[in-house]
Amino acid sequence: MTVSDVPPPLPERRMESLWYLVANDGRYPWDTQWKRKVDFEYLQAWAKSIEVNGFYGTLLATQPISGLDPFITAASLVPTG
Repeated sequence: MTVSDVPPPLPERRMESLWYLVANDGRYPWDTQWKRKVDFEYLQAWAKSIEVNGFYGTLLATQPISGLDPFITAASLVPTG
């Protein structure tokens, strides 16, 4: 095995994981008993934790019945200042 055959160290081979932000959240989001209320403050905290925990990015669900428009939601979660 030559030096050029050695794989690069792990930081250069980082896996890029995306996390899904959806309007329905909870242990069983389809069941109203287990569904968690998702408001703007919750989405902000969720987005911050995704960033802090090293995820590559976020996917926003396009659910017309949820009331969350993905473009408006994404724009509102962008940090300012």
